[in-house]
Amino acid sequence: MDITVHEMGREAIQLLIMTGLCSIRLAVLFIIFPPTAGDYLQGLVRNGIVIVWSFFIAVSQSPDQLLMHGAVLVLICLKEALIGLVLGYAAGAVFWVAQSVGSYVDELNGYNNVQSSNPSYGEQTSILGTLLGQCAIVVFWGLGGMIVLLGILYDSYRWWPLASLSPAPAAMLGDFVLRQTDSMMLMLAKMAMPFMVLLVIIDLAIGMAARVAAKLELQTLGQPLKGAFALVALAMLVATFVDQVKDQITLAELREQISALGLREGPAGGAATPLQGRGDR
Repeated sequence: MDITVHEMGREAIQLLIMTGLCSIRLAVLFIIFPPTAGDYLQGLVRNGIVIVWSFFIAVSQSPDQLLMHGAVLVLICLKEALIGLVLGYAAGAVFWVAQSVGSYVDELNGYNNVQSSNPSYGEQTSILGTLLGQCAIVVFWGLGGMIVLLGILYDSYRWWPLASLSPAPAAMLGDFVLRQTDSMMLMLAKMAMPFMVLLVIIDLAIGMAARVAAKLELQTLGQPLKGAFALVALAMLVATFVDQVKDQITLAELREQISALGLREGPAGGAATPLQGRGDR
């Protein structure tokens, strides 16, 4: 009986250690990811969610992985933090783009000097940037984006297992980061383009009218007109924008990209064979 209790206690401690290792990836992701960062999920709530969702990963790992110690264990922790950082950066790109589009439109309107406090992050942002960022976060939670995010997290243990120091496709991480950086810049340009064209047309119209009727001093009306037209355009196009970027906000497109990249690279990336979990053996 004493031996059984002793073994149960040892297994419980091992499970706690494994849960702590598996929670690093999700914890760093939650710190970076805008819908879970800042004041959206605080303290014990965030830590509890991380531990509960990481527990399902921990129970599927091989007991042999608990034999890691010393420098190998430190490297595993650093690797897990790096993966969480990359996943958080890739998943949060669309939310930063939404906030950047709002700040850029406010800059074109001349209202970027009017900063408001974003209560979720405790920082100063433009009014339209805060509005678009909050809209993107509401769409993420409302359309079930967290379910897709968990799927991406759990799938990441296939192409980069816990006990492996290199991903299954060796060149996958670099290609993935480059793709996400390029797509973020392209997404920013696409989302801001309608507002840019509208504001340029307003500037040209005011400039031409001012040349014809110089005494009316129409240049002073430029900033109020651009602000009013930008708000009207935003109200008219916000539903279209949400429909167009719905897959990006709910991370469905990101999951497809990760799956396609992993299938394209294949297992011939040159990585060592990782330790397999209980579910794979």
